[in-house]
Amino acid sequence: MRPIVETRTANFTAGRYRRIYCPDHLHSQMEIMLIADGAPEILIGGRMRRVEPGQAAVIFPNQIHGYFDAQDSDGVLLIFDAAMLPDMGVNWESAVPRDPVVPLDEDGLHCLQRLLQLCTTEKPPMERCRALTLLLVASMLPALSPESVSKAPVQDPLYLAMEFISHHAQEPISLQQTARKVGINACYLSHLLNERLHMGFREYLNAMRLERAQQLLRGTGKSVEEICGLCGFGTLRTFDRVFLRQFGVTPRQYRQGEK
Repeated sequence: MRPIVETRTANFTAGRYRRIYCPDHLHSQMEIMLIADGAPEILIGGRMRRVEPGQAAVIFPNQIHGYFDAQDSDGVLLIFDAAMLPDMGVNWESAVPRDPVVPLDEDGLHCLQRLLQLCTTEKPPMERCRALTLLLVASMLPALSPESVSKAPVQDPLYLAMEFISHHAQEPISLQQTARKVGINACYLSHLLNERLHMGFREYLNAMRLERAQQLLRGTGKSVEEICGLCGFGTLRTFDRVFLRQFGVTPRQYRQGEK
């Protein structure tokens, strides 16, 4: 997950995380973060919220959100099509929760513990995880109290800017160029980024590039120099400096730590 308009192909995924850093993004699926240990922060609805153990953060489709964890934590992340949920009297794609951070009741805590156990393997049994997710959502529904919102074609300039950046992050794009593509002036785009995402343009762009770099460092054998170019950093020195400032280690040290 990264600060873009994200298109996912799997209709259901479940996985355990130990530390989560996931800059602002949105997608058309539901997302649930369950906390077993630690207290990561989530940006949702323009507010930064801390999620404590025994709580869940629930993101409805097309809500901008991001995760920021300064300390090690432990939990489960579920991402799935709203269509898999049974009829609970909610149009999930045109609703938002009254409060996106809710406590888990007895059933919810049971689901959390079972999901933690199932997701310790490299390939969790997705059908069992899916069944637990349905029970989990049903148990949280009273606390979520979903509220309907009007659904209209996406014309939000911030959304459109995020979409443009997601497709061109590896290029030397600028605030001015992005604003022109969206049809607004650069000052207004800068205002939207700061007001709603609490980031400047360069910070936002670097956050997306860094998330991509993390994926490549973890999941490929590509050299650090090659990853630097693929992620849009002009020089290796810039890549090292930005990565070190964000994560406290250089790209090479990060790769060694993941082994």
